[in-house]
Amino acid sequence: MEETLKRMLAELQTIKEGQSKIEQRMEALESGQKDLKYDIQKQINGLTEKILEKIDQKTTEIKSEVRHVATTQEEQRSVIDLLSSRSIQHEAALKRKN
Repeated sequence: MEETLKRMLAELQTIKEGQSKIEQRMEALESGQKDLKYDIQKQINGLTEKILEKIDQKTTEIKSEVRHVATTQEEQRSVIDLLSSRSIQHEAALKRKN
């Protein structure tokens, strides 16, 4: 009976050691997950920042192009007004000659 108790205690000790190793591995896994989560979040933040910078850059470029187009349209409108005025004056001059 005493021998059986000794074997049972030895088996319990083995189980406790195995359980302790499992707990250590779980702690290492949890730590690794936290590190991985931190790294992923850091990468996401970096990418988000780069995307926002690109959006700002493209927005600035688009605004510049829109200003250029608006300026060109205004210049064209001015030329059309001038040509219209000259055309009216030319037509009036032709009618006076006739």
